[in-house]
Amino acid sequence: MESNLGMIKSILRLSDEEIREISSNPDEYSGLLRELEDQYTRFKTILHDKLELTSKYARYNYSTYELFMKAHDNAIIISGLKSEANMLGLDLGQNAMEKIERLLGKYLLIDPTYGVKERK
Repeated sequence: MESNLGMIKSILRLSDEEIREISSNPDEYSGLLRELEDQYTRFKTILHDKLELTSKYARYNYSTYELFMKAHDNAIIISGLKSEANMLGLDLGQNAMEKIERLLGKYLLIDPTYGVKERK
């Protein structure tokens, strides 16, 4: 009973009077204290599992971010190569241009026309 009471004190904020009441009537409170201790142990286990899952989620989220940023970097390179081909007058073909535009639309975070004024 005394070990249960120590744990209960750490879980609940009991007044001295409440502690005396529980200590004076162990038969009356022992079942409730055991149930509270069991539920608190269950809560701590679930909290531990939640923290592990949150940590895994953060790792996956960061990994996904890194992969996306690599794809973004590659999209910048592709955009530059496309511009170079245009400046050299190379025709990459409609199929290649469609694929390039689809990739750039998906992974390029920078508007490729940013700061470029349309010529008249």
